[in-house]
Amino acid sequence: VPTDRPAESGQPTGPDGTTGHQTKTQALSVPDGPASSGSPPDTHVRSSVGGLSKCHWGLRLFNCLYPLRDPDRPNWGHSQMNNINYIERQLHNMYPSDGHAGSDTDILNLVRDEVNQRFEYLASRVKMLARTGCSADSLHVMKSPIYLYLLARVIFERGMEDDSRIKDRIYCLNKSLNGCSIYYKIKMPDVFFLNYATAVVLGDCIYGENLVVYQGVTVGGYRDKVPIVGTSVILMPNCIVTGSTRLGNNVVVSAGVVCVNQIIPDNTIVFSSKNRESEMSMHPLSNSNLYIDYFIN
Repeated sequence: VPTDRPAESGQPTGPDGTTGHQTKTQALSVPDGPASSGSPPDTHVRSSVGGLSKCHWGLRLFNCLYPLRDPDRPNWGHSQMNNINYIERQLHNMYPSDGHAGSDTDILNLVRDEVNQRFEYLASRVKMLARTGCSADSLHVMKSPIYLYLLARVIFERGMEDDSRIKDRIYCLNKSLNGCSIYYKIKMPDVFFLNYATAVVLGDCIYGENLVVYQGVTVGGYRDKVPIVGTSVILMPNCIVTGSTRLGNNVVVSAGVVCVNQIIPDNTIVFSSKNRESEMSMHPLSNSNLYIDYFIN
């Protein structure tokens, strides 16, 4: 960062003759070594914040999101038993508690067993999750968003005292890590599958069992209208279900389809109209057991 810029007219100077701008940038920049006269600053490698390299700041952020394992606990964060401890560390780094010391630990330990039990049941019914075992894993891109939702949901269902707003912080952590927005007040089915949760928004709706959601899906009500989604429904990427829409059982909503105040019968696949994207075309589903591609009976 150049610090030899002359003071502009009327700009105050410090006791050493430097301007306020110069004093600030000098404090933030740390030279790598003796530079040749007239050589430009190494702005590609070094940051103007604290003289730390951009790579260093990137590593700091990465370690906040995905902390290194504790050497005293070799399996920390990579087993069912220690998954909660790993999430607690992520919360501490990203969304610190303003409650008393240990408040997060107390709450998380109280709900740990129920959350693990509910997640194990869900994972045992979903083929993609069961392949890698039914235990939770904060580093599994398909397990993490579901587990974080269940964690906040169980705390909410128990009506636990929450001075540190841990439910909201877990919700925010899920959005930060996975780009997934499922508020803990939303009641999801016992068995559902997020096939990559990036940009998924699941809001007010009555959800049926064996729900499959792909990336970019948006579901939610509009004013006093709330959609209803039947059992064994597959929502393909970037589709929208809103208003008073009613999706029957065993329905597939294709990519990019917008369902607003629509009634979709059972055993139907919905496409966008070839002539108008705002219109839909519905066709009978030739295979009425598509859900078995995703779930274990």
